[in-house]
Amino acid sequence: MVKDISHQKINYKLGLLSIPVDDLIGILERKSTGKISAKNETTEFENLTDIKEHKALFAGAPSIFVDDVFISFESQWGSIYSYGSDPKDATTAKSLYEEFIRYKSFLDKFTELKILSIGYYIPIATFLFCIIIFHEKLGIGAEYSNILFWPYIIYSFAFLMKGLWMGYSAFLRQAVYYTPTQGLLQRNFEKIAVGVIMGVFGVLAGSLGPKLLEATKAWF
Repeated sequence: MVKDISHQKINYKLGLLSIPVDDLIGILERKSTGKISAKNETTEFENLTDIKEHKALFAGAPSIFVDDVFISFESQWGSIYSYGSDPKDATTAKSLYEEFIRYKSFLDKFTELKILSIGYYIPIATFLFCIIIFHEKLGIGAEYSNILFWPYIIYSFAFLMKGLWMGYSAFLRQAVYYTPTQGLLQRNFEKIAVGVIMGVFGVLAGSLGPKLLEATKAWF
């Protein structure tokens, strides 16, 4: 039997992700060795059979109990933790975590980049902005200010995209979804969103390249 011997981390943060009900049920069936129960808003599910028979009611942000492991998809920032003392519960929690994070999209992973956190953004953006605006008073040449302008724009755009995706995930996207029939737009929404974002980055990079090249000529 595989056992978790680290005893260092029993609480796993899932962050943003979206998983189909059927895939979630399959994972629970494979990982559980005992009782499964769940609740979702005003609905309780006594066992896995209840979940299978009422998939539409289960969709959303359910809380799930698997043996002595608790899974929460509430507030779109899911987490998994073990509240039992048996080492196998910690192993189950870790195994479930590894299964679930496979459902993170590119944009989910993008929003988790540390450099896009508010703690990084404020000092970096403020530093770049001050140099761009007050470069003369600071005794910094205009060529240096021009070089920093586009990185500032790209960085701010990335931070904005993170905020928009988090807003979409919080208000419109279901962490656990059930859609028997999906339209073309629904099936490919995240791919379209990624394409749009990468396209904008491409345009910004295309504009940035010549300007950086022109600015660096002044150094030589």
